[in-house]
Amino acid sequence: KAPLQAWKWFVRRVTVTVDISNDDPLFSWVTLWLAQHPYSRRARILTATSERDEYGRSESTPASPKDGKKHVPRIILSPAPGNHLVLYRSRLLWLERERKDTPPSNSKNDDFLFWKREVFTVRTMSRNQNLMRLFLEECRELAMSRREKKTEVFIGNWDYWQNIGERDPRPLETVFLPEGIVLSVVQDIQAFLNGQEWYAQRGIPYHRSYLFYGQS
Repeated sequence: KAPLQAWKWFVRRVTVTVDISNDDPLFSWVTLWLAQHPYSRRARILTATSERDEYGRSESTPASPKDGKKHVPRIILSPAPGNHLVLYRSRLLWLERERKDTPPSNSKNDDFLFWKREVFTVRTMSRNQNLMRLFLEECRELAMSRREKKTEVFIGNWDYWQNIGERDPRPLETVFLPEGIVLSVVQDIQAFLNGQEWYAQRGIPYHRSYLFYGQS
């Protein structure tokens, strides 16, 4: 076992390794970055996913009357589970994607059984974290640039909130509520966003909930 242990010690000494689980938004950011990288256009083994709308349905691309294109689901192709070498800033990133099946359970009502855990493990030959930080920040900036003037939508998934996509915000003018309610809600939200220090000083959890009900 000595050669194997020596190799593991060497790898730890000369590489920087980061793992990213799909219970964190960063996983989808990295997936989006990989989907736009030239490597995904050359790769032979890929994972295909569709972007989702606020109801969990496949999100469609905008229709284009000029070329006659219709609404079709958006497809994202990214490297499949396995090992991949990706070139980034003239440096090689060794990317491993691992998909783990949920273990069987006797519970018939366990929604967690339908959730599969995935992990990206990214390595680079360096003893400095700078390149890895630049890579992750670039993934974040790409995702954020797509979300400008968008509303992020999350759904409850076991013990965390899963991002299922973005949608165009609905103008307040299209929300019909009793007179004065919209203005009071907006003022309350602004006061909440500006009052984080007030909550911290009193040890109160910094969150606020609103319940709207009615008939569609």
